[in-house]
Amino acid sequence: MRLLLWVLLATLVALFSSCEAASTNSHKPLQRILSTTLVSRGNSAFNDKRFLRSENNKMVHSDDNEERAFNQKLMGVLKKIRDTYLKWEMTVLVPAFKELAKRKQTVTDVREFFRVRMMGSGRWGTPSGFKRFANLYETYVKANYPHLAK
Repeated sequence: MRLLLWVLLATLVALFSSCEAASTNSHKPLQRILSTTLVSRGNSAFNDKRFLRSENNKMVHSDDNEERAFNQKLMGVLKKIRDTYLKWEMTVLVPAFKELAKRKQTVTDVREFFRVRMMGSGRWGTPSGFKRFANLYETYVKANYPHLAK
């Protein structure tokens, strides 16, 4: 509740600090001084750029692709992190898969083991981590030991 009050107060301060008051005894309209120069599309040297808002826009001399590429860069970084995690996960799981394959455990046996293991825990279903392990084991067995993929 306090946070909401502080946010409201900060918003009001920002709103009131950006407003200008008009004089009560003057009938002239309030004139603002523009700190930026506005260039029309026809007069600009960069008239091949797209304008998204209106005819008069502030000319920006930075690359348009830089702003639009942020999402792509972020997705690239997240994909690298995901790929690194999946690679690490497989290096951890492959020895366990080899051990299960050496003991001739089928995919059905592994799923049944997890189901029986969770019976006494009070949970109604199998957690997603166990399901993921069983699905990855199934993929591994289909690729390397097809006779265990039942």
